[in-house]
Amino acid sequence: MSTISKTIRLDGSLYDPSSVQLSSPDGAYGVVTLDGATLVVPSGTDLVRASPGVYAKTFTDPAYGLHYRYSLRVVHAGAILYSTYTMAGALNAPGASNSVIERMAQNIITTLQGIATAAGYQNTVADVVRPAPGVGNQLNNMRLVVFQGGAAREQECPEQYTQWLQDFHVMCEVVESEGSATPVDQRLNSLACDVERALCLTRTSQTRGGLAEDTILDARTTIPCDPQAHDGAVLVNIGVRYRTRYNDPLTSVYD
Repeated sequence: MSTISKTIRLDGSLYDPSSVQLSSPDGAYGVVTLDGATLVVPSGTDLVRASPGVYAKTFTDPAYGLHYRYSLRVVHAGAILYSTYTMAGALNAPGASNSVIERMAQNIITTLQGIATAAGYQNTVADVVRPAPGVGNQLNNMRLVVFQGGAAREQECPEQYTQWLQDFHVMCEVVESEGSATPVDQRLNSLACDVERALCLTRTSQTRGGLAEDTILDARTTIPCDPQAHDGAVLVNIGVRYRTRYNDPLTSVYD
């Protein structure tokens, strides 16, 4: 759920006008998604008077993480005044984790799930998982395991934002059948390349869907294995530079 709240003042004092509605001048919408594709609240919807001069309207988000445009229609002394605003909707379901770091981790997982030959990559991943508590993850061909590393507090602007560099690691796993003529290292190179392309190829992926400033590739880490083995793994290491509201890890500066 998202809530619009407006305080109405006249000459500096709280004031109750004749009418406060969500309504665009052309009557097309009260609240609409920022791209204009989805009508969320129809035109002519009244805001509820919460207290003198304070009006609010709560509505159901069609999805989490959306941004909206809404138009306010205020009738004062027979005059009609329109104002247009933008706002961010609810980030996540009540009680769910919605920290910026967690949202970036989820973006990384969703991005990696798109690696497939049909999408122009060299490989198709089997699955993308996070570390299983206590027991770890069984080795699986074309499996990607995503986990967080350390973080550095790079800079801050008091009362505005804090800038961080958060490390993430993606373990790329391959398993070759006995008698295969393809070297394990060759398979690992191919899969790691796909992972790096997926995470950094476009500006949308570099910014983790608009949450971050940038995604920076670091050197890969080879995980030692028996040269005679039919399986292997390599770590793709990235750093994600992002900004939160000052001392507020739940809120990106772009929310």
